[in-house]
Amino acid sequence: MAVTACNKRPNKKLLMAYDAINGAITTYSISEVVIFGMNINNDQDIIRYIMMAFYNAKIDNPKIVYCYFLEEEKIEFKRQFFAVITFSKELSDYSHQIEVSYINTQNVLDSYFKK
Repeated sequence: MAVTACNKRPNKKLLMAYDAINGAITTYSISEVVIFGMNINNDQDIIRYIMMAFYNAKIDNPKIVYCYFLEEEKIEFKRQFFAVITFSKELSDYSHQIEVSYINTQNVLDSYFKK
């Protein structure tokens, strides 16, 4: 796990990101996470943290909603989502069951930020 690796070579930024995600999901029993404005090519660790936090909190039917701007980003997220599942068998099996859906960012902007 990423957190275990961080303990060997502490990186406070990584630990803080995981702790924040894990703490929120565990404390509030969050079962659905919306990702808005994330560059999947730089932030694969965030997806892993979400997967681990869902698993650690024993969330039933976890969901991730990814907001994309270009169709290519949606395709790349799908590819990266499965590529980062490199955990133990149990955690990997759980992560493969996470429901992922997609929303075009422009729809969000038009609905909530433009008048």
